[in-house]
Amino acid sequence: MKKNFKGTFNLFSFIIIFILLFFNYSLYYNPTFIENENGIYNEELYYQLQFLKEELHNKQAGKKMQSVFPEGFMFINSLYVLSWINFLEEIKPNSKLYKEGTKEINWTTKQIYSKEAKSIFDNSLPLEYGAFYSAWSNYTLGKKILLEHKKGISSDSNQINLFKEKCNQISLATQNSVSPYLETYRNQTWAADMVVCIASLNLYKEIFENKQTIDIKNKIAEYDKITKKWIKKVKTRLDSITGLIPHSCEESQGFTDETARGSSQSLTLNFLPKIDSVFAKSQYKIYKELFVEEHFGLNGIREYPKNTEGDGDIDSGLIVLGIGGASSIVGQRAAAQNNDWLLYHELRNCIETFGATYTYKRKKKYIFGQLVMVDAFAVWSNSVEHSDSYDKMNKNWRKKVHIFSILIIVVLFFLNYPKLISHFRD
Repeated sequence: MKKNFKGTFNLFSFIIIFILLFFNYSLYYNPTFIENENGIYNEELYYQLQFLKEELHNKQAGKKMQSVFPEGFMFINSLYVLSWINFLEEIKPNSKLYKEGTKEINWTTKQIYSKEAKSIFDNSLPLEYGAFYSAWSNYTLGKKILLEHKKGISSDSNQINLFKEKCNQISLATQNSVSPYLETYRNQTWAADMVVCIASLNLYKEIFENKQTIDIKNKIAEYDKITKKWIKKVKTRLDSITGLIPHSCEESQGFTDETARGSSQSLTLNFLPKIDSVFAKSQYKIYKELFVEEHFGLNGIREYPKNTEGDGDIDSGLIVLGIGGASSIVGQRAAAQNNDWLLYHELRNCIETFGATYTYKRKKKYIFGQLVMVDAFAVWSNSVEHSDSYDKMNKNWRKKVHIFSILIIVVLFFLNYPKLISHFRD
């Protein structure tokens, strides 16, 4: 009996030591950047895009995600197209890879503006189809046009007019609203949706600032003014508990309905730096204080502020030891957008390690490809990293993890070989 127990314990110890060694090794992950006739690109990011491409085109991932998430169809298509746009930033316009990316961007843009995408949203709201649909459809279209402008490629005039028209709609609805946050559905308002709306107005300036017409200059000035007024109004309606932009708001005045949460804060802080860098800096500081938490030497993003607990839901995804899945994956990208490359690197490698990633036939999946929305958020977060990003990262963040792991291994070693303890005592 004793012998059997000892054998089982030895095997258990060996497994734990192996897992710890593998885990520590995995924390040194870095993507491979390829430089060839296409330009410079993240090879593993490309493999992620290939997996999503197959899921969206051949396996109806948009419809599947809509059955799981309230805005699943729009969300997965928006994240997919934005990831391709980011991927193409360092790709040569005349290359085979750029043509593939352009084809995917055009296909996904059609999905986003399809009747199917609009079907769950209300076109009778003050902002037609509501804040969520308006935000993501207009932001993705603006990013597409901006990429084309940067590459010296002519944009479709109908798409330019559509972008301008939607900017006008957002502008008018924002000016006519007492609340800084417009409804996504009737009597339902989420602050993060409106942040993306305002971010799309900010794109107008990036796209057209070199066009020296009076109309465009006037529009840029108008949207700048609206943005400043919007920020001022937001500051009067911050969550009184945390001092952050709230998770959800009551629709008439925009005051807090549900206090700030990690998932919505991570999303908001992806867009806020380009809207108002000073305000974003102060919000990010509070976010780090309240939501970034260390366990066993590794940081993650909490779904609920420190010293508070809550249940997981469709927004948060899985919560383990208070750390939210969605808040951490999206928080990875938020860290980069706020120039916090240390936290970016740490979150990225933890997600790679715990995310059950694997690559097969040039397609990379997370959690074995069982929930494609996770892959969509992961590829969007990873797409912010470019060939020079690694130089900005702190390389020493793993020390605590190594110390914890060494201590566990030493304890297991001496428990398995007690005679050694006697030897050292003698």
